[in-house]
Amino acid sequence: MSKLKFMRFYAVILAFFVLLGALSTAAYGESADNADGLALLEEIISYNTEGSLQEWADGELSASPELNEWYAVSLSRLSPETDLSVYADALEKYLSENEIYSASTKQKLGIILIACGRANSEYLQGLVDRTAGKQGIMSYIFALHLLNNGAASTDFSAANLIPVLLTMACPDGGWSLTGQVADVDVTAMAIQSLAPYCGIYPEVKSAVDIALSILSDSQHEDGDFSTYGTANPESAAQVTLALRALGRDPLTETGFIKNGNNVLDGMTKYRLDSGGYSHTENGAANHAATMQVFFAVASLQYDGSPYLLTDTPTASAPLDYTLANSLGTPTGPNTGGNGNTAGNPPGGTAATPPSVGKVTNGYKLPLCIGIAVAAAVLCVFLALRGNRKRQNYIVIALGAVLLIIAVIFVNFTRPEDYYGTEITKEHPIGEVTVEIRCDLVAEHAGNAAILEKTSVQIEDGETVYDILVQIARKEGFTLDMAGNAVTGGMYVRAINSLGEFDRGDLSGWIYTVNGKRANIGCADYVLKDGDRIAWHYSLALGDDIEE
Repeated sequence: MSKLKFMRFYAVILAFFVLLGALSTAAYGESADNADGLALLEEIISYNTEGSLQEWADGELSASPELNEWYAVSLSRLSPETDLSVYADALEKYLSENEIYSASTKQKLGIILIACGRANSEYLQGLVDRTAGKQGIMSYIFALHLLNNGAASTDFSAANLIPVLLTMACPDGGWSLTGQVADVDVTAMAIQSLAPYCGIYPEVKSAVDIALSILSDSQHEDGDFSTYGTANPESAAQVTLALRALGRDPLTETGFIKNGNNVLDGMTKYRLDSGGYSHTENGAANHAATMQVFFAVASLQYDGSPYLLTDTPTASAPLDYTLANSLGTPTGPNTGGNGNTAGNPPGGTAATPPSVGKVTNGYKLPLCIGIAVAAAVLCVFLALRGNRKRQNYIVIALGAVLLIIAVIFVNFTRPEDYYGTEITKEHPIGEVTVEIRCDLVAEHAGNAAILEKTSVQIEDGETVYDILVQIARKEGFTLDMAGNAVTGGMYVRAINSLGEFDRGDLSGWIYTVNGKRANIGCADYVLKDGDRIAWHYSLALGDDIEE
């Protein structure tokens, strides 16, 4: 065989194997992804326990049943042979011994009891009637989940709760806790509860289709999503669960593949070497993030909705809008940006850039003079040495100019100079008080307050966010924030290392002004003389906070 013929033959064989590989990938791509999913589940299990699934259920999960709920649901579906009775006993004991403020948390734990085979638990009796609508949209969503799984109710049914959810949609067609713009997590969770009715009520299918398009448009190029301006794996997990509730494959759904990345890629972006997952990229392991990823990835391994633990609903009664009409335009608790990122700030216009008091820059002028003098001395030295090359002097001059520019525009402050300094205001217009409380988790601060009530002067245009930054500097505690203080939407994730989700799925910081929860973000709330600011760590989206 000539060399030319051999090369042609080789090219044909190579093309054949390339085509075969492509067809194999297309035919078995889903299986490969599911195999990846199984490997991820095994990693998370190993991250949580060194024992078997049964030992995990009886041990670590049962030790804190209220914090491991979605692990329990996942095991009930993935491993029906795993006995969850010890976990269910521990959960019922917890429910009998602890007062739970959050309506949606009560409902969620009721769903877990059903998953564990305790549908006849005394705790479930009247649960829907006691909790539906008591905590905004989330308490309607979980109430519908309870009804979908056979929970009894005198006052509510799928036929009258579905219209409530439909009328609570934002103008863009998605759902949010409050405000006028869809939130990825809440939209996905609304879809999860409505999914069983897409084939029964045309209105539901239409609403879900619109919401899916919003979620698709919200997906990032890496396959993940953001909520409150922060990219995270939990949002990708919720979208995965929504698609599985609809009977769709999130790994191949074309609307949820961006730049070749699907929702599984979006979640694994946050995977840590330990097998756990972080809430933010390159962050520390986070229990809630790891558990929600497990719940979502587990749903890829079995048929059916992850939230339907009994028979699929077959409701056919006409939708009843009486309840929805009586509610007017219901809204959930204000949590966006630790308030609501929509709307106009009271008493002012857009928030000003954050102010942290006067920064002493007295070192800058002497340093700039020093740089100029040093450059001049160097030039004189070169001249005395007989150096006549012009480029050397140009380089020295340019270097000096660049250093001076850097000194002018960059502030160098030591931690000991930054923290502990008094807040000074050149043109105060009044005074406000601020306190930071964590009564519900008092052991974090050693008492019920990170900051007792303190008076702070304000200047015109200063916001709740500005004062928080200033007081943190003065008192020396840390802040973890996301968003943009100038364009709005600042969200306080942690104060003094106590952060959102640290004490459950609904935990986090909220603020009040004059005893009322705001409906805008903390960087948008412009203060006036005499305002009383209070930051509270809530375990239930603010519904457990009283002033």
